[in-house]
Amino acid sequence: MRGRYQVTGKSSLRLHRPDRRRRHLVATSVAVATLSLMTLGAVQLVGLFADPSDSTAGTADCPPSAPLASASPVAASSPAPATEVATPTPEGITVNVFNATTRAGLAAATAEVLRERGFTVGEVANAPAELDKRVGESARVIGGPAAEQALLLVSAQVADSTVRTDERRAEATVVDLVIGDAFTELATPEAARETLLEALAPSPAPTPSAAAAPGSAEAAAASCG
Repeated sequence: MRGRYQVTGKSSLRLHRPDRRRRHLVATSVAVATLSLMTLGAVQLVGLFADPSDSTAGTADCPPSAPLASASPVAASSPAPATEVATPTPEGITVNVFNATTRAGLAAATAEVLRERGFTVGEVANAPAELDKRVGESARVIGGPAAEQALLLVSAQVADSTVRTDERRAEATVVDLVIGDAFTELATPEAARETLLEALAPSPAPTPSAAAAPGSAEAAAASCG
């Protein structure tokens, strides 16, 4: 027959209805993708309009910082009251004044000032041969091991003086003041007292280290920024 299609053979063409399951999966995938894009956009908008001064952003894993007062009990405690330092006095201290320079009358003039300040003046003379013209500093104060307080007090009367301990001496209140080449005059009573107080001041107690140990709360706070 002309103008008509004719199916020959044993095979036949079957027409099926569209698969409803496949259409359902495609629709679900499209919905999930759309929801994901909407969520991502919302997150970006929140980050865009978030307050940059908010200190809690990005620190969810960091513990809350503790007050500084509770971090160190030692720092919070009040300092101990300063104890008054007992200073030695010239009364009862004998000073032998020796001149190791070429300037005549220096020992006598120095001894007179020391006497006015309350010291007892012993021998006044030129320095012995082993010290004569061999003391370059302003003065050298010599005494026994038991005369520590007397040595400090007498040496404070002369700026830049040095102290020497003679193990052979047993006196606790007798010292020698040997005037040297750099000597000009005795220090003022005020300057002498200040020098004495500095020499008697106790060494400051060590303070707890402010550095945080590894693993401490301070180290954790530093790592959190």
